[in-house]
Amino acid sequence: AAAGVTLPSAAASEAPTTEMVESNVAETAALPGRREVTIWTLEGGTGDRNTLLPNADIVSEINPFWYELGADGNLYGAARDAALLAEQRTLGGRIVPTIANDLNRVRVHAVIGTAAARTAHVQDLLALVLENGFDGLDVDYESLYAVDREDFSLFIEELAVAFHAEGKLLSIAVHPKSDENGTWE
Repeated sequence: AAAGVTLPSAAASEAPTTEMVESNVAETAALPGRREVTIWTLEGGTGDRNTLLPNADIVSEINPFWYELGADGNLYGAARDAALLAEQRTLGGRIVPTIANDLNRVRVHAVIGTAAARTAHVQDLLALVLENGFDGLDVDYESLYAVDREDFSLFIEELAVAFHAEGKLLSIAVHPKSDENGTWE
């Protein structure tokens, strides 16, 4: 079971700001009954660090929003806060950045619609993780076409095989299905 929570800021009296982080408390499959806190960090870095460090004893993974799937199918972004990465590694936490599609379903359709496109995209994502020494990747492709369901599932399966062969983690942000037809593609 997963639940979203907001971690407190460094000063208990501070009101939440856009520099606050979101958190996901999830039971790990590898260690049944053990819960972990992972955080999706927002743009910035200083606010993330100010929240992460005082809570380092409970945060096991960070998912910074650093990468985006571009309209041309290329990956854009960079590890924007080297100090935060170093601090997280020193604390023993995992670094699993997020890649998003800017809610643009056409971008995702283009990179998963054929076997060749999927293979190329899987290789691009794996190279990103390996070249940067990340522990894995969090895929946050949203607002997809309903007709892409099978291709997206194939993509995730292929990506998982490639990542797991290298000992890397893969997480996927998904929307909950509230009824059979859904109200959103």
